[in-house]
Amino acid sequence: STPVGAKNANLLSVSPSGELAISLRERFLGGPGGFGTLATMPLGGGAPRSIAEFVGQADWTPDGKQLAVSRYLEGRSRLELPLGKVLYSSEQGIGKVRISPKGDRVALLEGDPRGVSLLMVDVAGKSKRLAGPGIQGESFAWSPSGDEIWFDDRGEHGQYLLNAVD
Repeated sequence: STPVGAKNANLLSVSPSGELAISLRERFLGGPGGFGTLATMPLGGGAPRSIAEFVGQADWTPDGKQLAVSRYLEGRSRLELPLGKVLYSSEQGIGKVRISPKGDRVALLEGDPRGVSLLMVDVAGKSKRLAGPGIQGESFAWSPSGDEIWFDDRGEHGQYLLNAVD
């Protein structure tokens, strides 16, 4: 383990070229996820460069040039790709975001009073609910081919099950 020099930071994503996307100065706004200042910095260390406020999660595009982010602005949760371009907006909370291996779609978790849903949003802003509401999981990942999203969900008897949707 080697310190990279960022204090009070959470790692959000690592680009293919080794650039870190981190969250600085996280603060909580009435929910389990924190929102902070999105910053980037080289993996080898150096000063973080702040680029956006009120960011919850972020993920690098496959080419490492842009970030998809979940943000909380003006009373709404937003998915932006690239930063500043809103692809999806909701009054509900947006959790994790992960870009597909081809960079053409973003998967995200959205929470509402009925529970958590897994959604997919394409780069044109068209959204599709893939699972939920009511899934009892917190993790998901794209398959290597990008044809499926794998996610966990607690079954009826409390054990976690791995599911796949396309």
